[in-house]
Amino acid sequence: MADFWSLVEEAVKFHGHICPGLLIGVRMGVAAMNLLGVDRASDEEIYAVVENDSCALDGLQVTTGVTFGKGNLSFKDYGKMAATFYLRRRNMTIRLVFKPESFGKVVNGEDLSEAMHEENPEIKMAKFATIAKRFGDLPDDEVFDSSVVDIDEPPMAEIRKSIKCEKCGEMTMETKTLVKNGKRLCIPCATGKNYYRVR
Repeated sequence: MADFWSLVEEAVKFHGHICPGLLIGVRMGVAAMNLLGVDRASDEEIYAVVENDSCALDGLQVTTGVTFGKGNLSFKDYGKMAATFYLRRRNMTIRLVFKPESFGKVVNGEDLSEAMHEENPEIKMAKFATIAKRFGDLPDDEVFDSSVVDIDEPPMAEIRKSIKCEKCGEMTMETKTLVKNGKRLCIPCATGKNYYRVR
């Protein structure tokens, strides 16, 4: 696996900026790969369940190779800096929970505030590099509580047939349609609820 700072730089390109959450996500990915004894997933060999949707998620995706698009990542909105990783070939599952005090071991509030509010991107990256070096060097068990857990084996991602909603005409994954009054409808048309409004 690449060194910690190289992974952080890769995550910054994906995420758009550097921040503590991104460092935590990259660090969590590194710890998961260490504990599972594997490298980044190229396909669905690793499956993860994340428990929040913070900046950390982007760092974790870049580091581990789990993504929503590949179907090997799912989200439980628990608001916890925690994730569970399932290694298919060994039927092995571990759960990691971040120890917030670990970040305090490598950075004081003033250094972090300076790094966060630095406007020059190059200086900001340099300040975070110092923090990241110390954070990356901490042993995994000082940064995360880990436990071996069991989950139901996640299904492999499937390519599902799309059909036209009989109301709006938009192509919709067949498994995400509902039958209402004898018509096969997308969820917004069937429920009358949508996240956007047509102008």
